[in-house]
Amino acid sequence: MSSFQMRVLDTELCTAAVQYARTVSDPFLFHHVMRSALFADLIGRERGVKYDRELLWVSAVLHDLGLTKIAPVEARFEIEGADLAKEFLAKKGMSERHVEIVWDAIALHTTAEIPSRKCAEIALCQLGIAVDLGIAPPDIVSDEIVDE
Repeated sequence: MSSFQMRVLDTELCTAAVQYARTVSDPFLFHHVMRSALFADLIGRERGVKYDRELLWVSAVLHDLGLTKIAPVEARFEIEGADLAKEFLAKKGMSERHVEIVWDAIALHTTAEIPSRKCAEIALCQLGIAVDLGIAPPDIVSDEIVDE
């Protein structure tokens, strides 16, 4: 066993985001977004990156809203998901600046080159998702951690 601990961030906003994602997502998709959040947070902590954990968690947990039953299916799923997350988080009282970071993290999560040039939360969100999908560079997270 490794020495790290994977924990779901349990702030009021994260709990609301997790519940929202669980309610609107099929189980396979909900499990993917949760694993993505865990991997993103783990990568940030393991690398000693300074980031807002809550901002990262809600970005990762809400990143696939565009693939759920609430998506209008009128635009790219990344954009629809970002818009749905923005609406949800604004209603929860998140600052406009933070909502815009979440929007960027979600809208850009399928584009590997851009998130790495943005703030830590956006870059880590994309990396966590890539790890869960098995498309991240092999040195990002060890096989032991992925298996665990």
